[in-house]
Amino acid sequence: MASVVLKSSKRFSEAHRKNMHTVTATRTINTPVATVWDAIDDFGNVYRFHPDVKHSESINVAGTGEGVQRQCDFYNGGVIREEVVERIPEERQVSNVYDLGSFPLKEMVGSFDLKPIDENSTDVTFTMSFVPKYGPVGWLMAKVMMKGQFRDVAEGILSGLDTHLQTGETVGQDGDPETADAPTATVA
Repeated sequence: MASVVLKSSKRFSEAHRKNMHTVTATRTINTPVATVWDAIDDFGNVYRFHPDVKHSESINVAGTGEGVQRQCDFYNGGVIREEVVERIPEERQVSNVYDLGSFPLKEMVGSFDLKPIDENSTDVTFTMSFVPKYGPVGWLMAKVMMKGQFRDVAEGILSGLDTHLQTGETVGQDGDPETADAPTATVA
């Protein structure tokens, strides 16, 4: 179980410059920054907008702030645990994934950066930085395929956040809203 705890923007930036691969996605969301922040800051409920997360919950304390931890259970069976290590309300949240489960990674850090455009829209940037396992082979895997996959994940997270904020619904695995009155399939 790898652990890197980053407690400040300076150390987060240093980590980027060292051995971490980084992907970034940005999206303008037509929602006030305070509302976007509320969704991101509800750390234990990321499943509401993350299309790859089947279930999530706070595991140490309810609420928000540095030190809050969550567990995310993915549709593909993977499980991770992460902790908020930096929080600037309505500006920035950084989380360190301290338990990567079976993912082929040594370290991973994620951050949301918010920039209000006007009173009704916000630029949201999501950044993922990671160190793969397996030495030089992992480094090559990160360059050849993992960065592209993680870029798609980052874009999916922002799309899911946008969809959740526009509809108020939890997004499903496909990124579309799950509605409470959606028909269920029956087997004859």
